[in-house]
Amino acid sequence: MHPAVYDMPYLIQKSRMEKKRVADCKNVIEEMKSILISKGYRLPGQMTSQELILFEVVMVLKGVDLKLDFGKRVLRTTPNKMTREEIQELKKTREQYRRNKIDAACSHLEEFLIVNNLNKPFGSKLTRLQMLQLVRDHLKALPNITFEAPLSPPLKHSIDGILASRKSSTPSPFIDTTVYKPVEADESNNMKYEQYSQLLSTFFASLISKNQSILVPDVSEEDEIIDIVG
Repeated sequence: MHPAVYDMPYLIQKSRMEKKRVADCKNVIEEMKSILISKGYRLPGQMTSQELILFEVVMVLKGVDLKLDFGKRVLRTTPNKMTREEIQELKKTREQYRRNKIDAACSHLEEFLIVNNLNKPFGSKLTRLQMLQLVRDHLKALPNITFEAPLSPPLKHSIDGILASRKSSTPSPFIDTTVYKPVEADESNNMKYEQYSQLLSTFFASLISKNQSILVPDVSEEDEIIDIVG
């Protein structure tokens, strides 16, 4: 019997462990995506794959844009124009290119943990899963980014808008804009007294001019003048 047959249980167990490790890493990366979105650092459309999520995490923590180093894209070619071997080779190239991007991002993140002494829980040698878990925990401690909503201008035809437009508009040079000055209480009383005095004097003057007999009565020759003094 071939020796490899005895290793089948071990290989199966190793394959299961590897699948679990990959699934755990994927879940942690998805948690990073949710944290960045919930805290306001990134939008969902900026993180459409695992490598792009890690790129954005590196950008947030270190300020390094890895997309500039991986600007080249492996184009997808129509399969019916390629042989089977060419299709398989293209898939390998794309997968390797994707792994290179993930490895570059993880290298930056591991360096960030070591420089900032954030690797103490697991020691100096970190597995991929341990490194991702530490980065996720550090992202949870980051402050939220809050944006103040801009104040909307008042509507043109609303009351506030009309008042605001009147305040901001300058008066026309052809319109007399006399400023009203409130009259003091004493000054108002003096003005009323003068007006009443002028009115009364005018009334009595006109009355006297029309009826002189009101002040000087007519004395007839037939009436006696009585001297009350004696």
